[in-house]
Amino acid sequence: MSSYLMATKGIDCVVVGADRCAANGDTANKIGTYQLAIAAQYHKVPFFPAVPTTTFDLSIPNGSSIHVELRPSNEMTTIFGKNIAPESIDAWNPAFDVTPCSLITGLITELGVIEAASDAGADGIIDVPRFLKDKGLNERCDNAAKPTSFPSGYEVMSESTIGPYLFEKAPKIRALLGASTVKDITVK
Repeated sequence: MSSYLMATKGIDCVVVGADRCAANGDTANKIGTYQLAIAAQYHKVPFFPAVPTTTFDLSIPNGSSIHVELRPSNEMTTIFGKNIAPESIDAWNPAFDVTPCSLITGLITELGVIEAASDAGADGIIDVPRFLKDKGLNERCDNAAKPTSFPSGYEVMSESTIGPYLFEKAPKIRALLGASTVKDITVK
């Protein structure tokens, strides 16, 4: 619904909350925030997490260091103790997701809005420690990590690496394909 709303109703901007923010501006929030940021970028709608400075975790350089809690799968497969999915079905149920700074226009704080520097490039790094220092909060930055860009939760794949990855990490796919060796599912 939010994507269609952005496409048809002329939305000015999207403002969401955030539970945690890395030194580079990557933010963790309730599940679905990341996809909302993707939709906003696609529709050229500015995307702003509202982030109290108390949620900044400057000890981590980027969102790849944020631990994402996985909730029990039965929260998705049962209601009041009754199965609503076959018992053999497992569900991936993360409690929140991490939105990369490259999708974020700026962070709204009680001290002002932090935006990526004009020379940040495609990575869109938002230098949170620099912002806090500029606001006179040097003590908050004593042990700050250097903000870096890293695509949260992704590995770069190629035709030569996808087969070994699937063979190791996806035994159900391996079984479905009848693969007994890596060569059986390696793209040539």
